[in-house]
Amino acid sequence: MVILLSFLASGMILVKFLYKENEEPLRIKTDEPIAAMPTVVQIIDLVGEDSDKEATSEADQEEQNYDPDYPLWEVLPYHGKGFVVDRYIKPLTLAVKIKGLDRSIVEEGVDEWLEENGIDPFSHIIVWED
Repeated sequence: MVILLSFLASGMILVKFLYKENEEPLRIKTDEPIAAMPTVVQIIDLVGEDSDKEATSEADQEEQNYDPDYPLWEVLPYHGKGFVVDRYIKPLTLAVKIKGLDRSIVEEGVDEWLEENGIDPFSHIIVWED
């Protein structure tokens, strides 16, 4: 048994020395260039900005995102008591789903919500869905 194990160990050592020069990783030889994958880098500003600059930049972004045909786009969908203001169907036309309340009560709730967001209730057409 000892003799068998010694032959096995010598064979393994011999194979290691014979293939020692091939320890480099396998490289594919080709004439075509290899495209580099893009790397995503997050830049962190450690200096910090004034809060006034941040407030003005946020206000500028809101002005850029504001669309007069869809003024409530950013706050949709809205879930109120007994209704959901779901989406814009077309410019200045909202879809409202009624959930278990009388339509007159829901109309008051939708009008209040519009006024809270600075919108005249008569500026929008409401399409009622059950």
